[in-house]
Amino acid sequence: MGGTLVGTPVSPPLAAKPNGSLQVAGFAFSATGAVATGKPTADDWRQAMAFAERANSGVMWWIGDLLRIGEAQYSDVASEYEGDGKFSYGTLRNVKSVSCRVNLSLRNDKLTWNHHAIVAELYVVGPNGKQTKASAKAQKVWLQCA
Repeated sequence: MGGTLVGTPVSPPLAAKPNGSLQVAGFAFSATGAVATGKPTADDWRQAMAFAERANSGVMWWIGDLLRIGEAQYSDVASEYEGDGKFSYGTLRNVKSVSCRVNLSLRNDKLTWNHHAIVAELYVVGPNGKQTKASAKAQKVWLQCA
């Protein structure tokens, strides 16, 4: 996967365009790719790469958290989304379950979403040390394997 650019600041800020693309530092991101807009610099490229890496690591959390919030606040709209076929019912159920089980304060950006999904299986009702210890152990094992 090469070197990581995570931690590189994404500046100028992210901007949504009328066509649905996202603009970051001289690059437009769409559902099907990224293109340079204008003449981006090497620093612009680094910022765009950092954004793409952060987006990749966060998208499952975003979907899960939005499903959780949607179900709590807009249940009729959330149920429409769950039936639109973009994701299987099982995928949506799993993503939402992990987001519900792993509190924001226990999420570790050095671990993948899949690592957290495994830790979520150790969840016990209420915040407790087990989940925190499992996350720390998963990070240690992952770092040893990297």
